[in-house]
Parts: sequence; structure tokens; C-alpha cells
Amino acid sequence: MSGWLIALIAVGGLLLLLLVLLFCGVARLRIRCRDEVQVFAGVLGLRFRLYPQKEPDTTPRGFCRSPNRALAREMRRLKREAKRAEKKQRKKQEKKAQKANLPKPNLPENLTMIRALTKDFYRISKGRIHIRTLRMQIVVATGDAAKTALLWGSISGSASLLLNWIHDHYALIEHYRGEVDIRPDFAGSESGADIDLVFSLSLWSALRIALTMRSRYGEEKAKAQMKAIRRKKKKAAANGTV
Repeated sequence: MSGWLIALIAVGGLLLLLLVLLFCGVARLRIRCRDEVQVFAGVLGLRFRLYPQKEPDTTPRGFCRSPNRALAREMRRLKREAKRAEKKQRKKQEKKAQKANLPKPNLPENLTMIRALTKDFYRISKGRIHIRTLRMQIVVATGDAAKTALLWGSISGSASLLLNWIHDHYALIEHYRGEVDIRPDFAGSESGADIDLVFSLSLWSALRIALTMRSRYGEEKAKAQMKAIRRKKKKAAANGTV
């Protein structure tokens, strides 16, 4: 068998593997909330912490057999960090200089952009996301029994309506008995929540949604910027400066 045929088979097999992973792989986003909010992403068995970011390990490492080598390695790391910080600052200054002469969109223009992006995201992601409620336990307490009862009723009703609407009109919600529990604590004074949700969708859907929303964000941002420019021109014309 010739070398080019082996290479062609290898490339074809690699492309086939990528297609299988793209269409059969699953991307997951896990949100946990107890004492603090934690967000994790998982792709093909790999897990990444999105929020909060891990604090750098500053604990001293013990005795080093080669102090000179360790010092040189640390100096190289510091130089790399300095270069990255300088590059980031330069890009930030260039972007700031480009936007210096452009008016900023006001609140209504930003809200219009957010509303359009929300509609696009709903349209693109509808029916593609699977929600698994591993745990949703909320304790309602205010220190006053009457207020606790009223607040518990409103939260329970709102949560039920919201979950039913999401399940019927947006995404499938999977949960089992006892995993979703909203109860009052008439003797307590502090409310609490223990929430653990997993959002999953195929890699192909995640890639399609990400690329589409990135394109739509650029378009809506440009529209908002054009509205701000027209608003500034109309204001200048009204003041007699044009």
C-alpha cells in the first residue's frame, strides 16, 4: 500500500472521528448554588471551572534541589506574564482609542439590543437544551410566620409556573420526586437555597448556537452604535451646531 493512500485513510478516519464526536458528543453546563455560586463546563469528559476561578497556589514548596534552575524558571514565568499583561493593555488602549470618538448607546438602545439577542437565543436554542435538576431545595424564612407564609406561597407559585412554562415551551426538564422542594421555615429567620442544575446539549448544537449568537451580537451591537450616532447628529442639529 502506497504512502499517500495510508495518509488519505488516516485523514479520512480522523475526519470521521471528529464528525462522530461533533454529532454524538455532549456539552454540559453545571450550576451549583449553596454557600456560593459555582459554574462548571464539561466537554467530552473534560471538566472546567468557569466561576469562581481558582485562586493561584501561593503555598511555599519545600526544599528545592536546584535553586538556580527554579529561579530561572520563575523568571521566565514572570516575563511571560509581563508580556501577556502588556499585550492585553495595548489591545485595551487601541480599542479605547477606536471608541473615543463614538457615542455610547443609551439605556433604551442597549435594552433593544438585549431583547433582540434574547429572542434570537430563544429561537435558536429552543428544544435543543436538556435540563436536569439534580437538586432544587429552597427554604423560605423571614422571622415572621405570616410573612413567611405569604412569601412561600408566592415563590412556590412562581417557581411552578416558570418550570412548567420552560418544560412545555422551551426545554425538557427532568427531575424525580423529592429533588425539587420549596418549603417554609416558620421558626427560622434566614432563607436558604441548595440548587444543582445541569444543562446539556449536543456539541453540534452548542457550536451552532455559539457561532450564530456571536454573529448576531456583532450585528446588534453595530445597529445600537448606528442608532447612537444618529441620535447624536439629531441632537447636534437641534442645537444648531450642524
